[in-house]
Amino acid sequence: MNRPKYISKLRRKTIIVEKNRSQAINETIKFSLNIKDELSDLSCTRINTECELKNQKDKPSKVDDHDEINRKLDYLRWKEREYKRLKREHFDYMVNCKCNHT
Repeated sequence: MNRPKYISKLRRKTIIVEKNRSQAINETIKFSLNIKDELSDLSCTRINTECELKNQKDKPSKVDDHDEINRKLDYLRWKEREYKRLKREHFDYMVNCKCNHT
């Protein structure tokens, strides 16, 4: 007779834990890739805004137009720092998963 394969409760729980862990890892990877894409777009705009800022400084103007450009530049720097922080966290998470797994 062919009996159905019995999976112990402990094995079922470990399968579920592994499945949840792999889903969490996939989500963090997708999130970091989205941030990386966004950062590459932001780095292009950062270069453009820096050039724009240099051009604005070269021109003599009565009204101070640099505030908006400086705000953009500060925002881009913040985004870059945030990306690096998330990248470090993701790396730490992956190292911890591998250490816990073995």
